Amino acid sequence: MPSRSANDIKIDARITYDAADGLAGRVHAEADATINAAKRVQDAARRAYAAAEGGHLEEAETGLTEAKIDLVKAAAGAAAGDPKDEWKECRTSIDRFDRLLVELRKTGFGFVTAIASASAFLLGPTTPVSTSSTPLIKVGVFFIITLLIVTLFAIDRAHQVWLAAAVQRAKFLEESTLQYWITRNISDKFT
Repeated sequence: MPSRSANDIKIDARITYDAADGLAGRVHAEADATINAAKRVQDAARRAYAAAEGGHLEEAETGLTEAKIDLVKAAAGAAAGDPKDEWKECRTSIDRFDRLLVELRKTGFGFVTAIASASAFLLGPTTPVSTSSTPLIKVGVFFIITLLIVTLFAIDRAHQVWLAAAVQRAKFLEESTLQYWITRNISDKFT
């Protein structure tokens, strides 16, 4: 005797049918896009041929170059891989950028704190350095620390932008094709 009821089996069958229908629709749409791109390349090649036949060599050469570029793009689109592979790469990139940001902040702020502490200790009121050069040294140390902080901020910001791009792409793939929710759920929890 089956362990599931008829209703459970019907629900499961409907979900499986809908998933297959969605997959077929995506494959069909991708095939249509590739076919249309190939037809545009053929039209451009025909125009280049006609231009060459009419003696318009520069126009023919330009048209043929554009057709070849479009052909490469169409072939790349046709060879596009599984969205799940791209999603996995997005998740790997998110993890990598997250770790880099943590390490950058930990090391960078520790380094800035160490330099600030050392400069306060070395350039304090009891320093044996001559008084004529002390203000110039203090200004130099101030600018070095400021430059270090601005550099750390710029690097941190670049990594944040890359992280955000990977998160957005992962969310898009999850919602549009994969029906996963991990990136969306994590993003919603830590907005």
